[in-house]
Amino acid sequence: MACTINPPVPGFRVQLTNVSTKNQALAFARFVSGDSNFPVYVIQKDGAWKVRLGDFETIAEAELARSEMANKGYLDMWIVEDLVTRIERDISIEFEKDND
Repeated sequence: MACTINPPVPGFRVQLTNVSTKNQALAFARFVSGDSNFPVYVIQKDGAWKVRLGDFETIAEAELARSEMANKGYLDMWIVEDLVTRIERDISIEFEKDND
């Protein structure tokens, strides 16, 4: 299976926390990544470290992820606009020719 990583596009992520140090953000991100099937990002912006989840092209997708994380006990999350990564997977199925 081949993958194509496209240039970032406008989309949404779920922001899980906003902390003052990189070490706090990295520790939280490691914890969350073991609890989620979504990619986890640590970014520095506006003087703070943010831990964000997912690469969602629609707000509806981000809302579903936020709901899933809330069911796991995460609170105080919000959806933010961000540039997201789209990965397209080329799933090719080859059939053998029947020589009957």
